[in-house]
Amino acid sequence: MRSAAIWVVIVVLVTLASCSQRSDEGGQGSSRSSATGTTLAVENGRQVITIIARGGYSPRDSIAKAGMPSVIRIVTQNTYDCSRALFLPALGVQKILPATGAAEFELPALKAGTEFYGVCAMGMYAFRITMR
Repeated sequence: MRSAAIWVVIVVLVTLASCSQRSDEGGQGSSRSSATGTTLAVENGRQVITIIARGGYSPRDSIAKAGMPSVIRIVTQNTYDCSRALFLPALGVQKILPATGAAEFELPALKAGTEFYGVCAMGMYAFRITMR
């Protein structure tokens, strides 16, 4: 009986350590996603915000310049998970992205403090763009 109790304690400790490590990586299977990144470029007077979709969205948090027309460019490369099924609630867009390629979505000039979200169809992965 005592050895069974020891095994239960070991299993619980290993499980807790695993969960703690996942939460440090961003949780919800987003180990490919970085924390906050700047993925901006200016092309033809518009800022281009590039998000990589594969095993989640990277970066999860981006900061963009407020008051400037923007394009969200979602890039995929051999992406076969649910991050291909993109939902942009503020734009009313639901789109299955190509397994490899890119899709672009226009944003109007947004004021500072506005947050824009994208999420996969299953709600597992998300990204946020904050205008500053």
